[in-house]
Amino acid sequence: FFSNPNPFYTMQWAKVLYLLGLALMVHAIISAAQHRQEVESGEERDTIPADIIFEGVVAFVLACHGYITVSKFEPIQKKRLLEKKTFEHFTYRPNFMVFNHRGKRGQ
Repeated sequence: FFSNPNPFYTMQWAKVLYLLGLALMVHAIISAAQHRQEVESGEERDTIPADIIFEGVVAFVLACHGYITVSKFEPIQKKRLLEKKTFEHFTYRPNFMVFNHRGKRGQ
């Protein structure tokens, strides 16, 4: 389903993967907390089971993939963006404009 050229279709699947990853991550956190309580009560051994670790890793990968696909990142190289702007665009600073100064009293 990732090879579909329709961007809306891809964005919807990416949102689903992102939400699924977050839900799995919450489930892995809850499972780890329950396991910790069982360890403190002396029922189980001290290490986290492999299924919780695997679920956490899968959840992290799904959430990262969905977030990266949904997000709109800007390119690192801004050459095309900066070529369109003039020098005056970079030196214009409206925060440094002061209209209430001593020169106004002399007029």
